[in-house]
Amino acid sequence: MKRLVSLILCLSLALSVTIAYADLSTNEQSIGEVTAESKKLSDQKIAEMAKRLEVLNKKVSNGQVNPMSDPQIPPSKILSTSGYIAQPDNSTCGPTSAHNLLLSWGKNISIDTLKKDLGYNGQTPFGDAWKTTLNNYTNSTYYVVTWSPSQTTIWNAFVGDTIDGHPFILDTHMSSENGYLEGYSGSTWWHYVTGIGYSGYNLNSDNSKYGVYFDPYDGRVGTFGQHSLELPKWVKLVSERGIVW
Repeated sequence: MKRLVSLILCLSLALSVTIAYADLSTNEQSIGEVTAESKKLSDQKIAEMAKRLEVLNKKVSNGQVNPMSDPQIPPSKILSTSGYIAQPDNSTCGPTSAHNLLLSWGKNISIDTLKKDLGYNGQTPFGDAWKTTLNNYTNSTYYVVTWSPSQTTIWNAFVGDTIDGHPFILDTHMSSENGYLEGYSGSTWWHYVTGIGYSGYNLNSDNSKYGVYFDPYDGRVGTFGQHSLELPKWVKLVSERGIVW
């Protein structure tokens, strides 16, 4: 009898683990509202950040640092993730990533509050609610929503937002076609993570440039915490949605 109870318990635990992993593999993520004004703001930030990083990285002819190059862009930089937490369940990667991001701004906003603000309905849609929510809590106009960003824009987000001291959001669709973040394989996931840094700015090869991110999911071995991924691999991962930067 004891052996039967033990066997049933083991099977129940195994089933619960299977379900927990399966829940992260979802149907296609819904899309939130997207306005023409949001697209305009995105285009403006893309252009302004590209120009700004060009100026920051430029030196005058006598070899002295351009006075506008302050701060100079270091080869690598990673923001602090002190206080960052794991998502409380399998479907709240969006609100949790937003919570972690806002901690870096000195704002401790509950996940339940962020679920309401971001329009969470079992999943978190990608759309203008992200821009509105992050800018409201940071009392800024810093964040914009960029759909299907180019490789250059993704890199400028990792570098530019990091030297500004501000994390940003990446909405990934992992699959055998798009590739995987650290710890994932063999299935399909729609998953939010927080961009927190970069490395390889001084290197010419794109494969030697890395975007550093924080993953809030701790339901699989090796997923939770800080990781880095080669720049070209980010393009497919965020191509179907995008970034909030």
